Amino acid sequence: MSAPKRLVVPADRPTLAAWVTPREHSVLVARVADRVTLVPSRDVAAIREAFATGRAHGAIVSAALLDPAYTIQLAQLHRAFPHLPLVGLVTQDAEEPVVSRAGALGRLGAESVADLRMGQGGWAPFNKALDRMPTPVVLRATALVQEALGTDVTEGWLRFIAAAFLGDAVMVRDIALQGGAHPSAFTGRFYRAKLPSPRRYIEMGFIARFAYLAETTSWSVHAIARSIEASSPQSLGRMIKRLTGLSPVQWRLENGLASVLADFSTRLIKAHLRALRHFDPFQGARRCSASS
Repeated sequence: MSAPKRLVVPADRPTLAAWVTPREHSVLVARVADRVTLVPSRDVAAIREAFATGRAHGAIVSAALLDPAYTIQLAQLHRAFPHLPLVGLVTQDAEEPVVSRAGALGRLGAESVADLRMGQGGWAPFNKALDRMPTPVVLRATALVQEALGTDVTEGWLRFIAAAFLGDAVMVRDIALQGGAHPSAFTGRFYRAKLPSPRRYIEMGFIARFAYLAETTSWSVHAIARSIEASSPQSLGRMIKRLTGLSPVQWRLENGLASVLADFSTRLIKAHLRALRHFDPFQGARRCSASS
């Protein structure tokens, strides 16, 4: 079987797989075209393929198209990609019993259901899901990973890179537990593969977010540190100094996001291509509680 064709999308905009009716698709385009690129999907299998190849960063499923034949597939989709937002959609296109279909979407893994019959208030769950979509920094970092590894990249590795560059979890332990892995086992997989430590990737994510905000805002180093949840401007400054040899102010004048991502690609991806082929830091992970 040939590898799925890559979808060319704007670098700074996430993609949303949309299994919806034509009329619902038109409504979504009018509402969110400035925030996401909609990828029409014909069924759950198409959504799963888009998730697995990194061509979609979330999905919206219409209650009007849901029938019992898809229930198992939809539940399996959520279990396989729990970190990607899955939203149910209810509009006038859905015939009765709409309520039961909407409830089924929730039980099958849709984190929320946008009921547009409620007017503007019905968009709130959908907007919340959009807020979980990848940032421009995450999109660019994961695109470099996919470009370097091609079909040898694993969903687990893309998930780790996304977490490292998103910044919601700033500790290795947090990322491991979110993926259902014991922190020591998670770190051990990097060691056995002779890869840089996961902390090194997280630090690169910090610097990438610093570079992006330094380029796109006029914020001070202190304000950027607060935004990316660094413990303090001083700790961020020490990290940048340790990794680059420059103070944040000096580094800001001489570098940008492009240079950070080029360094990331060269030092942390291309220098370890053999080890990264089919590498999944979450492979075989069992669900662990935060107290593990």
